[in-house]
Parts: sequence; C-alpha cells; structure tokens
Amino acid sequence: MKTLAPANFSRARKFVSERARPVDSALFAYTFDGGKPDAVWDALRDFSNPDGGFGHGMEPDCRLPASSVLGTLTAFPYLIQTNAPANHPLITNGIRYLVDTYDRSAKAWHMLPPAANGYPRAAWWNYDPTGINRNLVEHWSNPSAAAAANLHRYRALVPADLLREVTDKAMSVFQAQRETLQGHDYLCFIELAEAVAEPHRSVVWNGLKKQARSAIVTDQAKWTSYGIRPLWAVQDPSSPLMQVLADSVEAHLDFEIGRQQADGAWHPFWSWGRFEAEWESAKVEWQGQLTVKLLRSLKAFGRIG
Repeated sequence: MKTLAPANFSRARKFVSERARPVDSALFAYTFDGGKPDAVWDALRDFSNPDGGFGHGMEPDCRLPASSVLGTLTAFPYLIQTNAPANHPLITNGIRYLVDTYDRSAKAWHMLPPAANGYPRAAWWNYDPTGINRNLVEHWSNPSAAAAANLHRYRALVPADLLREVTDKAMSVFQAQRETLQGHDYLCFIELAEAVAEPHRSVVWNGLKKQARSAIVTDQAKWTSYGIRPLWAVQDPSSPLMQVLADSVEAHLDFEIGRQQADGAWHPFWSWGRFEAEWESAKVEWQGQLTVKLLRSLKAFGRIG
C-alpha cells in the first residue's frame, strides 16, 4: 500500500496555493489547514448568477458565463463538502434555479442552454437539440438524477408535488436501467443514493452494488483513457460500494499516488483539441480541482504520509 510522501504533499500544496482557483485553494485550506468554510462559499459566489444558478466556467470545460444545470451541479459539491447550512443563500438560490429549470413536459433537466455554443467549450458540451432530446429519453440520469439528488438533499426547499414527481421518475428510470447503467449515468445515481430517503435509498444502493463491476473500470491498464474509475465512485471508505470495490479502490489509490506530475499536481487526461488558448486556462483549473479532489480522497483513506 502506497502513501503520498510528505515532500510530494508539499509539492501539491504549493501548486494549489499558487495556481488553483480560489474556490479550490479554499477547499484545500478547509480540508487540511482548518480553514473557514466561509472562504469556500465566498469564492463560490463568484460563479453564481442572479437567477440562482452557476456559470462563469464553474465546470472548466464550458466557459458559458450564464447559468446552466451543468454549472450548478458542479457547484453543489463545494457546498455539501463544507457543510453549508441549508438556508445559505447559495443553496436556497441554487435549488430555486433547479426548480425553475425543470422541464415538466419531459420530467427532466437540460444540461445546457443553447447559448453555450457561443462560448469556448469542449466538443462534448456542444448544445445539440437532437442530442439533448435523445439524452432525455435514453440517458435521463445525467444530469437529472444528480439534480434530483440535490432536491432530496434540501427537500424542505422543494414543492412536495415536484419532489414526488421527480422521485417517481428517478425510480422508474433506475428500475428500467439498473442492469445497464454506465458512465456518468451511474455516477449520478450514486448522488441520488446518497441523498434520497428510505426505502428508495436501499433499492438504489443495492442495484448500484450489483452493477458496480460492470460500470466501473477496474482494469488498471485502462486508467489512462476515458472511463469511470474507482475513486470517481468511491471517494471515502464509508461508501457502500466499498463492499464490492475495495480491492479496485485500493489499487486505484496506489495508481494515482504514482501519477503525480513534476509540478505537484494531477493533470486531466483529456483535452479539447480546439479553442487552444481557453483550453490552456481550463487545463490549469482542472489541475487544481483534480489535485484537491484526489488529496481529499487520499486523506479519507489514510494515504498521506
């Protein structure tokens, strides 16, 4: 079992301090240095908009300044991980945005608005009406299961009839697709399992555990290309998925410790292949975000020396 050596942790700290976004460096300080959560929330506010949603490159691969479900769902983990109170304005406004952008005719959320096509972005964040509509039918889970998870986490802020409708839809999709869930659809249902109440919680976790070995890439030779990796699904030892993925999670921790780059950071394994100047900025933002996220997992698993 490998651990991150003190010198390597110091290199990562230096990178985060000097090059990460303020929201990621504040999360690092909260996690490792007793930093105040308010610093995370203050930094997160820079990505928020008057409609309650988040944009401004909150998800670094999409530079859209306007709010989107993508940006909003990327922001919520920062609030959750720092135990922001449910009445914090970023939460109440964010939930209001998700309620307001719910498409009741489709019983789903759209990841991005058409305006996304007017800004630098990765190709996978092109707005395509045909693709979006297909996504709502075949891959409802991403982003809708993740949006539903946040509605459940802050259910007191959500109209009861809407929460019932979204829950019924989520469970219907899960029952129909639980044996075939892959990729980010699978990860979104992990978020729902973490937030939904019983008896749905047990149903979703049990289904996810049965599908884990198919949905998660456990072959180390494939961890340098795209695929859902163990630590994306299991970020700390308390996850119910540890019951079926413990060996792969431990191997992935070893793998990532060995993948730290010379600058102290962990780098994205993807690139845009266009908008090169904007990609260079986004790449550094990803480096900071990925580094803090991995360091938090290493701490949770006792892998920092």
